[in-house]
Amino acid sequence: MNRPVITSCRSSSEKKSCLGAAYRDAFTLVELLTVIGIVAVLASLLLPALTRSREQARSTVCRNNMKQLTYGVFSYAHEKEDELPTTGPSTTKQTYQKRPTDWVVGGPGELPSKTASKWTDPKFPFHAESGSIFNYVTDYPREEIFNEADSRVFKSYRCPSSDDIGAALRVNYSLNGYLNPERKLSKNSGFTRGQLKLGWVTAPSEKVLFVNENPFAMSDAAFEPVNKYNTAGEMFLMHNRSANFSFFDGSVVPVQGEAMLDVVKTMNRLDRHFDPLK
Repeated sequence: MNRPVITSCRSSSEKKSCLGAAYRDAFTLVELLTVIGIVAVLASLLLPALTRSREQARSTVCRNNMKQLTYGVFSYAHEKEDELPTTGPSTTKQTYQKRPTDWVVGGPGELPSKTASKWTDPKFPFHAESGSIFNYVTDYPREEIFNEADSRVFKSYRCPSSDDIGAALRVNYSLNGYLNPERKLSKNSGFTRGQLKLGWVTAPSEKVLFVNENPFAMSDAAFEPVNKYNTAGEMFLMHNRSANFSFFDGSVVPVQGEAMLDVVKTMNRLDRHFDPLK
């Protein structure tokens, strides 16, 4: 009867030969550390590029949203004898009934936006569904009666880069504050207070309509270009150092944040790009 042959490494030389055969395909510690180092270097090079690409995609979605809002304004003006929607301070049900032309309703007002515990306050969010352009932007009818308990969120009003604060606000864009009917108009404009008309806007390709404002700066949905910020990021929601703006000619473009900050800090440039009548 044949028995299986059992091989063994009896001598030290045989042991080295067997061990070499058994482990010749394994990594040494040095080789493993080298591979880990290479992977870490590649990751450090690729991750920023991936982050920028992801943010660029979000910026594209943001611009598409702003284009829908811009066309909503144009559609509203077309049906309202060329009158533009209005902005105003954050509103309650009572003041809303006096201002049915406001493009959105509500907002945090004096509630501190940087206090996350306040984000669940029912008075904190904006309400797109009761705004004057809502039925032109979405497929839903406008809710004529403002309901503070309405918690619906609509993608066209949300910037995907606005994070948790943006989700709490529900509306992440601001209309040019010069469209507030209570704002004092230019002394030499020849116009009185009240709703402006689309046909009155001069140089529409240069005049800002919507701003992708920093959500922490949004007490209302009206962008007031005031010289109180030190960096563009304090004023605008940045997408790879740029912020998105829509203009009265229907265009929506990213503008380098620091360049727009300089516009706000220079009076003649500020009027040129924000005052619809100049």
